[in-house]
Amino acid sequence: MALRINFLDSTTAFPDGIPKTQSSNTPEQLKADGAKVRDLVPSIVSALIETANEDLFQNGCFKPIINSSFGMAAPKSEARMLEKARDEYQGVYVDLRDVERGSIDLRRPEHIAAFCTVLDWAKENQVQLPHGAVICIVENRFSNPTDTGYSSHKANIVIPIPDEPGRHHIVELMTVHGGFEEYIKLHKSHQYYENERTLRGYLMTHGDTYEPAIGKLAIQQRRILLKMHADGRKLCNFDQIDFKPFIEHRSKLSDEELAAAIDHEYSQM
Repeated sequence: MALRINFLDSTTAFPDGIPKTQSSNTPEQLKADGAKVRDLVPSIVSALIETANEDLFQNGCFKPIINSSFGMAAPKSEARMLEKARDEYQGVYVDLRDVERGSIDLRRPEHIAAFCTVLDWAKENQVQLPHGAVICIVENRFSNPTDTGYSSHKANIVIPIPDEPGRHHIVELMTVHGGFEEYIKLHKSHQYYENERTLRGYLMTHGDTYEPAIGKLAIQQRRILLKMHADGRKLCNFDQIDFKPFIEHRSKLSDEELAAAIDHEYSQM
């Protein structure tokens, strides 16, 4: 099923607005909900890939994104759900949007630009995806890297639970450059990040009473992260990721489809 935008009926599944939190609030319920929508995710992502490939072709890029670039991860364990809810959401489970999650590994700058633009556009325009799904949150860290220079794209997709009106489950779709991920993993980026975060937390809680050596160590960890991410971005040609032609193309199509939808509505009067 191809991705399509429906200006006349784009949010039928969510008449009260697109939700950003889960329907369920316990690990057991989230696990059960996720299992009901897990098999729907590949066809949703396939539609997004198909649309990105059309945009690539129309912009003169003839090497397509392949569906095997996408894969689902194992569902988050109940123990990890408990830990994340406790540490990040004050024990509230409705904000856990990655119980079911998948990632797409794109290593060509034009593939990243095209696919992430489709995700951003779909969220902005409340595009109806296959199975009545819709994107509720996007975070494009390819165009806006973190303060340490890390880049990826996160999209949260709300999927209505089949045969359960009014209920849904939110899944996470990560778009990553696999080469960049391999590079920073090889250089233990996560460990330096955890060290820096722990040290920063210590400094914030101890005010002016901390040892100067602790402050210097925190700065050292951040500098290592900054250089590691900068080197990885250079190695993977992140400077060649150009969103502009794909943003302009998507905007043009949105305008044309809106005009067609309006013409169709008038023709039925």
